Amino acid sequence: MCIGRSLEQIYAWLDGHPDPSLESPPDLAGGALADPMPDGVRDPQLDPRPPDPGLLLAWEQRLQHSLRRHAGSPQLAGPVAALLASRP
Repeated sequence: MCIGRSLEQIYAWLDGHPDPSLESPPDLAGGALADPMPDGVRDPQLDPRPPDPGLLLAWEQRLQHSLRRHAGSPQLAGPVAALLASRP
């Protein structure tokens, strides 16, 4: 364990290439690292899918509205505004 050790002590400890399987972080329960899907069945709602075009359009409109509303204000720095405005 590295808790309470100096940086130099930690690097010295790491230099010995410890076996990670012998270590257990104190903030995780023993079973927390187990396979979340031991049966191999995936939830189809978690599979990646293309973004919703309507949602993309809504966020693009919000971005444009924010640019118009805050352009030139201290809340929106010039370089940031220019970068956001240059988005395709």
